[in-house]
Amino acid sequence: MGILSSMFYLLKLDMIFYLIGMTVSYESEISVVQHPHEITASVGATICIICEFDYADQTVTHTDVYWIKGSTCKQAVIKPSLLHIHMRKSISKKYAILQLEHLQPEDSGTYFCEVSLPLPPPRRHQCANGTTLMVNDTICNIETASENTSWWLELLLLVYSVGLTTICAVFTIHHWCKKCKNSAMNEDRIHNPQILLEQDTSIRTMNNILYQEYEDMTFLRKLSQNGNNI
Repeated sequence: MGILSSMFYLLKLDMIFYLIGMTVSYESEISVVQHPHEITASVGATICIICEFDYADQTVTHTDVYWIKGSTCKQAVIKPSLLHIHMRKSISKKYAILQLEHLQPEDSGTYFCEVSLPLPPPRRHQCANGTTLMVNDTICNIETASENTSWWLELLLLVYSVGLTTICAVFTIHHWCKKCKNSAMNEDRIHNPQILLEQDTSIRTMNNILYQEYEDMTFLRKLSQNGNNI
């Protein structure tokens, strides 16, 4: 009884090692290449990741291709969505494409392509090395730069407005002061006859001096003409 149990146990181990060896050999026969390895894109852009696969087993009747996002190929499988994630594949040509539209910062990460051959059993699978996607939030940067530029423009407009207002105020005050000074002088002339008399006297004196010079010049001209006649 003990001998039979030992033989059965050894037979079981042989089967297990055989199945493991078959699985490893099958996995080594599946080639999966994914490219590009790195992608840098901006918010709102569209990118494509290509997965090419091949296997030597000609008895394969069914092939599955999965896309996975995460740090390893053991994460949850990505599901397609109408407006964001699109998946296409051709089993006959042995390739698959993952297309991401309207990228957002949360789309950044590593994407893996996994090829699985469930039939005929045992199930075999192989995962590619992955593609790292980095989505730059350029829209936020542009908005931030625009806000900074707007802040400086507002400051410059404020300084310009204050300067222009100050110049206008100074010019208005100067003009008003000059007008007030002229009005005060006119009022003094009206209400102070002595000033008007002094101005009138000065004007008359100047006229007399000019008239006297004119008479003297006339007299000298006549003498000169008389001397010429003699």
